[in-house]
Amino acid sequence: MNAARQPEEWDRRPSEATTHMELKEEVLVAHKRQVEDREFVFRTVVDEVPSHLDVEALQEEVKVTRVPVGETVSERTPPWEEGDEVVIPIYEEQLVVTKRLVLREQIRVQRVRTTEVRHFEDTVRRERLAGDPLPPTTPKSE
Repeated sequence: MNAARQPEEWDRRPSEATTHMELKEEVLVAHKRQVEDREFVFRTVVDEVPSHLDVEALQEEVKVTRVPVGETVSERTPPWEEGDEVVIPIYEEQLVVTKRLVLREQIRVQRVRTTEVRHFEDTVRRERLAGDPLPPTTPKSE
């Protein structure tokens, strides 16, 4: 291996005549302190604000349909349901040479549901925080 040779001036040590210089730098430092500027008085204030509310109201109506039957039957049957209808049989006795039971008609009762949106408006109250500054005080001498 061949070692590289350093120039002779690198081997020199600083002479006694070398002067040293100090470098200085200023740095900003923030200092905080609390200062009372003004005092505030807080209170709650009630405002009246118009408001509205939409409510769905379910309403049921009954639709009655009369269906003539005119059929002779031997016994009565109680009301029954067919799908969304309630069927109520209506009987009458008719005098013929013999008495017989005749189903005269059926009354069919069906529920019809409708939904409508009803709009309500009224004034409601709401609180908010309000602050009023007090007049500045004169600084105290220390």
